[in-house]
Amino acid sequence: MKSSKGDDLYTHLQEVFKKLILHYPSQAYDKLEEVSYLLRHADKHKIEDFLKVQDFRNYKDVCSEMDAFINAMRYQFGAKKPAAEGEEEAEPEEVPPTGFVPDLVTDA
Repeated sequence: MKSSKGDDLYTHLQEVFKKLILHYPSQAYDKLEEVSYLLRHADKHKIEDFLKVQDFRNYKDVCSEMDAFINAMRYQFGAKKPAAEGEEEAEPEEVPPTGFVPDLVTDA
């Protein structure tokens, strides 16, 4: 059986499941009728006005923020800070051992 637009049920279900799998995998059962209705009545309603069906993934900003964070945290974990212009590199301070357990056999 074909719709007035010439699409059959199989084609319609493919489009519905494609939208559900890509954009609502955890809410597919809840959104099934809504997506189906909006796709069937695409001439009256735009699906973008009612549901989020577009993904804009700009990982460049995320990567630059993570790179800045990693560089800032690197010095917290013992990395040397780069020397500024005109400065000599400072000798690293000796860090006392943390959680030192004395060797009682050698001391005895």
